[in-house]
This record gives sequence, structure tokens and C-alpha cells, in this order.
Amino acid sequence: MPEILQIVPPAAGAYLATNMDNLVVLAAMLADHAHDRKRVLAGFVISVLSTLGISFLVALFADVVPTRYLGLLGVIPLAMGALGLPQARHARTQPSDMVRKAVGAVTDARDRVDADR
Repeated sequence: MPEILQIVPPAAGAYLATNMDNLVVLAAMLADHAHDRKRVLAGFVISVLSTLGISFLVALFADVVPTRYLGLLGVIPLAMGALGLPQARHARTQPSDMVRKAVGAVTDARDRVDADR
């Protein structure tokens, strides 16, 4: 099997594992009839394609950057989280309706699965 095809299953698994939260939000937005289904799906597809496109571009430039520095890219999300932490502490807001709907959608799905057993 060509080497590139050996990478596909773990990459697909990693993608699904890291995007489960997006699928929950998508389900909540599709369950809410206040949102236009076509616009929600179009937005989801655009976000997925843009994420994959940016990842592809970063992978192309990874050959240019020495490998010993690639591990430092993890500092970027850590810095973003550290900078956003004080803002989150000062906000002290209630969860948004979207969060409540997403939690409700997950809870309903779990209850249906439990009822089927």
C-alpha cells in the first residue's frame, strides 16, 4: 500500500475526534427551526473546507521550517487561551442559548439511545 494511503485512516480518525464539538453545534443549529438549514449547512461546509485548506497550506510550509521548530507551533493556541482567560473571568455571563440547545440535543440523543436498550 502506498505510504500516503496509510496516513488517511489515522488522519480521518483524528479529524473526527477533534471535531465532535462542531458536529454537536451543527446538530443543535439544525434542530432549531429559527435557523435556515441551507445557510447552516453552507456555513459548516465552508468552515470545514477553510480549515482543511489552511491545514494544507501549513503542511506545505512545514517542509521549509526546520523540524525542531514545528513543536513550537503549539505555543500559539496556548497563548491565545492564556490571553483570553482574563476576559473570560471578567465576562461572568450565563451560557448562551446555543450552548443550552447543544447540551439539550446531546442529552436527548443519549436518552433515546438509553431508551432503545
